Amino acid sequence: DVPEGNEQIDRENRFLWRMNSRRVEGEVIRDSILHVTGHLDHSLGGPEIPLEEAETSRRRSVYFRHAHERKTAFLEIFDSADVLDCYRRSITIVPQQALALANSELPYVESRRLAETLTAQSTGKADADFVRLAFEHLLTRQSTAAELERCLEFLNRSAPPTQNQDPALHARAGVIHALMNHSDFITIR
Repeated sequence: DVPEGNEQIDRENRFLWRMNSRRVEGEVIRDSILHVTGHLDHSLGGPEIPLEEAETSRRRSVYFRHAHERKTAFLEIFDSADVLDCYRRSITIVPQQALALANSELPYVESRRLAETLTAQSTGKADADFVRLAFEHLLTRQSTAAELERCLEFLNRSAPPTQNQDPALHARAGVIHALMNHSDFITIR
């Protein structure tokens, strides 16, 4: 929703009429995944989290131990702050970041948990209701007609699960997993 004419007058945003888009930090992405699924531990204070527990801990990322010799793999891919450079960050956008969101254990496990929760919350059992609720919950916006159509097509064509899993729940977890990798989930606009 751009005010009419602003884009033509100030394409570079020199007059700051809008916020420039930026990708959020890896810590925010990790904490957001846990928050939207309801599994983020909001407790304040306490001991730092050893790096060995980074994948399994539900505490906020601010409590991770920072050391120059070892770093959390997921956060390192998303340009974690460098302790040897006064905690400055370089900002990169590389394919490995999308692969980390697609292949890391945390988004995979949490997408299944959120699919179970949203399936229970969606009115009726219609896939369209689930997709609408997923967009609102994860991206805080309505899905477009094209997005809804693509998600419904995915749900209908999804590969069957490999274990003793509910096929519908498996497909719905795939939609949640894809939305966690959506640019609107990891970008502030």
